[in-house]
Amino acid sequence: MSYRGQKKEELLKEAKKIDWLKLGEVPLLSGIYIVQERLLHDSGYRLMNIIGHTEDFELYLLDECADVVDFESFFTKVPIENLHVDINRFGVIHIWSSRNKFKCTHAVSNCTFECVGGKAWNIKK
Repeated sequence: MSYRGQKKEELLKEAKKIDWLKLGEVPLLSGIYIVQERLLHDSGYRLMNIIGHTEDFELYLLDECADVVDFESFFTKVPIENLHVDINRFGVIHIWSSRNKFKCTHAVSNCTFECVGGKAWNIKK
């Protein structure tokens, strides 16, 4: 099931909330949804809810008050390839890659994703 046309509220309701101490238990993610909040961070930027999804569209609420999302490939030395961003009619931003998977490594204020190999590197779920 795809959530590309879902409203913000529906995504937030269906996502499994993950404690930041248990990020290691979250499987590799195929994509990330960013849901804007009305509240502003001290920096002046909007706060974001960060929801990751697997290939089967299992949803994980990773961070409820992020002001920055980072993408890294430092540890794995895997290039970040074919990174795509779109936004649905309800204002939900969707980020995905046709070659990489994402692993959330930090989710307190800043939400950091390590990009790991995808289909080209035969990485399993």
